[in-house]
Amino acid sequence: MNAYFYFAIILGVALIAKAIFMNDLVGGALALLAFWFAYNLYQSRMNHHPKVNRDRCTEDFTGTITDITWSSFRFNTEKTFNVTVEYKGISKVFKQLPPNFTSQFSVGDTISVQANPDNTKESYLNY
Repeated sequence: MNAYFYFAIILGVALIAKAIFMNDLVGGALALLAFWFAYNLYQSRMNHHPKVNRDRCTEDFTGTITDITWSSFRFNTEKTFNVTVEYKGISKVFKQLPPNFTSQFSVGDTISVQANPDNTKESYLNY
């Protein structure tokens, strides 16, 4: 985690203590704001995955879906999915796939994976 996250948590705890001991409503509201900021930093850190340069991914592989789980990220109030695919001896989790993914695929199905020939971990699902 970065320093801003820890600073926001410490600030939130200090403002809650101030709100409790000094009967300060504004301090309590500011504590909620600090915790909201920390939560957004945490979510952005957890959901961060590097962008794949699709121009470099020229090699096509066939992968097998080994796991489909719900993601904590929502898209238009609908759940997204994290999908684990094994291809060319690599197991990779593709995150935040759209809600309709499970209507098209299930565990055990094969799926097309486009990958970089020099770095096969740099890849995306081609469906």
